[in-house]
Amino acid sequence: MDFKTGKLHKIIREFKKGNGRYEVNGIDLENTVFLYREKASPFIPIPKGNYRTVSDNNENTLIVDDYINNKAVEFQIISIFNVNASKYLEKFPELSMAVEHTNKIVDDINNIIDYLNSVGVKTDSKYQTQILTPLEPSSTWYMNADGVIETLPLDDFNKKFKEIIENISETADEKAQEQVRKRLETLKEEIENFKNTKTSEILENIKKKEEDSLKEIEKIQNIAKNDINNGISMLSETSSEVLENIKSKKDNYISEITTIGNNSKKELESKMPEINNKFNAIAGGQINPNFIQDVGEKRIGEYYLDKNTGKLFRCIRTTSSIVNSAEYFKDMSIDSITNELKSLSNFSYETFSGNRNVSGKIYTSELNFFRIGNIVIVSGTLFAMANYDYGISLPTIYRPKTEKAFYFTTNFNAAQLGTSTFYVTPNGRIITKYPYDLNQCSGTFVYSLD
Repeated sequence: MDFKTGKLHKIIREFKKGNGRYEVNGIDLENTVFLYREKASPFIPIPKGNYRTVSDNNENTLIVDDYINNKAVEFQIISIFNVNASKYLEKFPELSMAVEHTNKIVDDINNIIDYLNSVGVKTDSKYQTQILTPLEPSSTWYMNADGVIETLPLDDFNKKFKEIIENISETADEKAQEQVRKRLETLKEEIENFKNTKTSEILENIKKKEEDSLKEIEKIQNIAKNDINNGISMLSETSSEVLENIKSKKDNYISEITTIGNNSKKELESKMPEINNKFNAIAGGQINPNFIQDVGEKRIGEYYLDKNTGKLFRCIRTTSSIVNSAEYFKDMSIDSITNELKSLSNFSYETFSGNRNVSGKIYTSELNFFRIGNIVIVSGTLFAMANYDYGISLPTIYRPKTEKAFYFTTNFNAAQLGTSTFYVTPNGRIITKYPYDLNQCSGTFVYSLD
């Protein structure tokens, strides 16, 4: 039962928790009860051993110990009073005594009225005798299984609602995955039927795309040849010969597959070993009829279709994975080959030069950078110095992903004949790292941007 239940009281003061010392001037301490409450709990009396009152120069102070003060969120001071009036049973009452008893009755009634007004709660049942605990922000009242009114944070409702949503989401995910699996099986069957009935049409489309791609490559090559200088004409001609050779082999391969595709399905199946042999001669591997996403071992050197994109991939590392990743498979589709060939037709050339006067002697540096795809050729003359940064900032197109070393031959200073090592850093700087004596070096070296 709550302490206040069944008692006639008046709330004198309420205040938030402070440092444990509270001013209580102007309060009749004789009939006063000090109460405290914890979060989401009703006010209860402070045990007498946990507080004391001190009077000093007409200053009254309530001192609460740390145990109660640390738990409390709010304090309350109430005054409990008893009924003063009593029955006056004199047969011949005196007027003064009658007036005194009447005044006591009026005082008691006024106290009761003040109490009822301060409570501010109306009830419609004689059994509603509990005190409602003050509500904290985002909380509500509820009655527990024992019939006691308590408070409950609304966050608990949110957590329960979140659990319900998560359970529904997991169930929905499982059903969605099952539908996806069934759909993939259906697609596999449709693809098999499509391969059996549309072979000729597919081969014709492949041939057309091959021819269009080769024409585009030839166009890019012609543009590139007009832009490069005489020093790279030989490389351009070699690249053109490679493309012509690839085109010739692809045309022969497409022609043979097209001829086979025009025959019946039975003949096509009988020719599969021969097709694989010819495909192996051209591309260096055999076609495996399974998809990358199918369960089973994928062998290195064999070609597989990606079920999601329809592109052709070459297995570069034997695996049982059903995920298409660059660790195990390399894209060998027409688009991928075209992009790689296009990168070979991108050339750039640049020269960096400068002089340095050391003890009256002029040392000349002149470096030529020539890039083809991801390969950079560096040539020229450079003077070697101990732990030196040459102050050259290469354009981004010549910067490697990791630091690359290149080696030039020393031209004089017999104590250091041989080679000197220089480095190209990812931020485009050219440096030395060794305690070289001053020397002049020259040569040609190749490094990769990867």
